[in-house]
Amino acid sequence: FHLGDMTGVDILKRVRAEESSAQVPFILISSDVGPNDAQLAKEAGASGYLLKPFSLQNLLSILAFALEDVNDSSPIPSKS
Repeated sequence: FHLGDMTGVDILKRVRAEESSAQVPFILISSDVGPNDAQLAKEAGASGYLLKPFSLQNLLSILAFALEDVNDSSPIPSKS
């Protein structure tokens, strides 16, 4: 989850720091398969984490769960 000078986790931390966007669902999609990437995303407040390539079913499942639990603070499981 690298985006030039920042990572997706860096952006997520900024989003979560703003009260107005703290509860917005945020799903990270990455081709990085570092041993701690999914854990770092969850700790930063990601609603979900998908590894590329992923199936449409996995994407739809993560989206449905994230939208269903917008106000729930528990993260959704990673899908690969």
